[in-house]
This record gives sequence, C-alpha cells and structure tokens, in this order.
Amino acid sequence: MFQNLVSPAVGMYVGDDEPFIMKMTMAGPARCFPRGLDVMAVLGSERAYEILKREGDTEYEGKDTSYDKQLTELRKEFNAFEVADWNRNLYWAWLYALRPLLEEFGEGYLSFKERSRLESLEGILGRLIDISKGELEGRELKENDYEFIRNFGQELDSIVAGVEAEGKETTIVADVHTDTNQPRQVLEEGVGYVDLILAAYKVPDGRIILGAGPVFSYYEFKHPLGDRLTDEKWKEMLEQGKAPERPSWIESFYAE
Repeated sequence: MFQNLVSPAVGMYVGDDEPFIMKMTMAGPARCFPRGLDVMAVLGSERAYEILKREGDTEYEGKDTSYDKQLTELRKEFNAFEVADWNRNLYWAWLYALRPLLEEFGEGYLSFKERSRLESLEGILGRLIDISKGELEGRELKENDYEFIRNFGQELDSIVAGVEAEGKETTIVADVHTDTNQPRQVLEEGVGYVDLILAAYKVPDGRIILGAGPVFSYYEFKHPLGDRLTDEKWKEMLEQGKAPERPSWIESFYAE
C-alpha cells in the first residue's frame, strides 16, 4: 500500500500548502511519506479518505497517475482477496483483523488455541452487545446489567491472567516507511498510554449520563533515519514527556 501511495507512484504535489507528508526533493514537491490513514482508506474507510483529502494528502498527480487513481486500484486489488490471501502469514492476518471495523465481517474466522479464554471473552462481548442494544432501543437497564457493567473488568483480568506484563503494555512503536531524501527520516507509528474516553448517552427517563473507559492513543511522526526507535526508547520518550504532537485530525474528538 505504502509503496504505491508515495511519489513517484502518485505523481507530485499539485496543491498550494505544505502537508505533513510532503517534502521538497530535487524533482519537486513529493509525497515522500505515507500515512496510517492510507491503510484504512485502502481497506474502505471513507472517513479516513475525508481526513486525507481535507489535509491535502490526496493532492498528487502525474502523467497517467494520481493519488486517487492509485487508491482506486489498490481498493480493487485488496477487495478481490480471498480469506486464504489475507491469512497467508501473521502480518497479513493482523491487517485482516482491522476490516471488521469498516464493514460486515464474513466467513473465515481462524481457529485458535486458548479456546476457553476466547469463549469467555465472547460471552462478555455478547452480554455487552445485548446491553448496548437495549440502551439504543430505549429500554431501562436492570440492576444485574449495571452490576455486570461495574464488574466485567475483573472478568477480563482473568482472561489475560498469565500473560506477561510486557504483553499487556500499550506503549509500542514501529517505523513503517523510509525516506532517503535529505534529511533522511522514517515514519513512526506509535501507541502511547491509554486515554480516557467519555461518551454521553441518554437513558429512558431522559437523563444524560457520561460513560468512561480506556481507549488506545495514536501517534504518527517523522524521526531521524539513524535513530530508529525501539519500544524501550519510545517508552523512555513517553516517561520523560518527550512524546511528539498527536495528529491534528484527532482534534474533533480529543482534548487534553
């Protein structure tokens, strides 16, 4: 995806601004970096595409090519994949796991080990779905529903029991693209500490209640090529308060 959504594959920048991923090269203003949103756009997310378009990240054209043309071709290619194609290895399977966020999930779930833990998780999620449907239909929750909401976190603890502490940490980072134009940089995608999400919802008697819970944080930034980050370095940056700015597009739902 990334190789086909950066210059010269998409042509050169034809806008009049200075987007995050655009960089001046000997050949002119080029799309030297992809974005994490590109992946979601290829997988079919119109929301991701809208953000990319708004921030000028789609304004690239060349002879017989453009960002939009490349995106359309990639969507066709990935939409044609069969289940076996998506599960050819662990990395493709990770990408496949994102698709349910964007569309109806079809047949083809893999079978795993750890069956009892996954069945327990399935039961918890099933109960939460039933409760959510009840709320959306305006039904008053019962006391045992509220009790379940208050305590299901403890049940989740039992599901991950035995997993090493490192396996539960959210602070991970990976460089996903290298740009050799000066200054030489890599694109880093990182997850920091969990954030608190607040959601307002109305109960049948008309009251509006705030629900709270954990949600992953997201970082996307350029970093010197000679200092590729490890999870340990990234964790140190977070601990020392040296984390980069969050992507500007999260401002519609995020506040310090």
